[in-house]
Amino acid sequence: MPPTYPIPVDPTDTPESLAQRVLLIEHQLYPRVIEEVAAGRIRLGADNSVIYGKSSTPPFVDLQLPDLEFQ
Repeated sequence: MPPTYPIPVDPTDTPESLAQRVLLIEHQLYPRVIEEVAAGRIRLGADNSVIYGKSSTPPFVDLQLPDLEFQ
């Protein structure tokens, strides 16, 4: 199972404020995912399932994400 990155949701969030926090995470993950795909460590199976290379440990477990605070 790939790691998940919980994004805090505040009751006062608007779609725009939540989207901004999601975008920060996407900007952190996107280059790492592209690197892993290009290196062959992530690929799609015949049934479109995600397959992680030879390791049973999903990539990005060491990813340092920004501390997300409500604005």
